[in-house]
Amino acid sequence: MAGALPIDPEEWDLVIDKLVRFHDNIQLEIVELVSKIKSEMNGTGGALVPIAEEKADYGKLIKKDIRRMWYLEYEIADLQEEFAKEMGSFDIANMTVDFIEDMLIKSKPLQTVLLAIRKKQKDTMDELKVTYGEPIKDLEALYIARPPKPDHDTLMLMKEGMSMSEAAPKKEPAPAETAPEGEACPLPVLEGGDIPTEPGPAIVANGDQAPVEAAA
Repeated sequence: MAGALPIDPEEWDLVIDKLVRFHDNIQLEIVELVSKIKSEMNGTGGALVPIAEEKADYGKLIKKDIRRMWYLEYEIADLQEEFAKEMGSFDIANMTVDFIEDMLIKSKPLQTVLLAIRKKQKDTMDELKVTYGEPIKDLEALYIARPPKPDHDTLMLMKEGMSMSEAAPKKEPAPAETAPEGEACPLPVLEGGDIPTEPGPAIVANGDQAPVEAAA
């Protein structure tokens, strides 16, 4: 059908949310393994270390694939912003035929790019359904809000598989405060960044799960 999206947006979201659940489950398994390793360090705990390491490596792969899907969403958001800049602000009530034609001409290249990204989404989703289809097919989806879209340069680094925190521009550390002679130096204040960390939901061992926050 002409004009139809190459992907089903609901299926796309479902695959992401099931991958997030799968990653969360693996994180829980790692927490349990680490607890056993600590409690049985002089016994069988040592034999569990390679298993924990293997699961941790697998979790990193899932995390990277979640980032890949998020990155494609960011690309589309970037494209929408570019389109808005091209169109600028205009008076709908006084639009001329020439303006409408110009708007349509300008939108065609962006539509081509959008369809290319949509196709990339479909290819990525189909690939990950093959890779993770069996483990995630019966999982309950776990939705987490997407992190805010980063700037263009950060997006390019994320495309290579870096996390948002790794790709984001590094801030210069503030100079250390010095106290007047005879006074104690003030304790450093930790600044909370607005960039999410890794896409691993919060985990509470041996207890109820806390609300999940997004991470990139």
